[in-house]
Amino acid sequence: MRQVNNPEFQNAYAAGFNAKQAEIKSMGFAASRDKFNMDNPVGQKPSSIAAYYYAEGEMDALVAAQR
Repeated sequence: MRQVNNPEFQNAYAAGFNAKQAEIKSMGFAASRDKFNMDNPVGQKPSSIAAYYYAEGEMDALVAAQR
């Protein structure tokens, strides 16, 4: 898990990272990745800055699972 540029949203990032890690363990990587892509379609802006950092945490968890 990394530090985000805006410390105010570190908790949102950590929540997304931890939630996605748990989801990967329960659903498997492919299903979790597909769910992320459905929840965060390309071209759609996040509803808030906190939602952006939450999604960043989820993406980092997916990338970490690939290593």
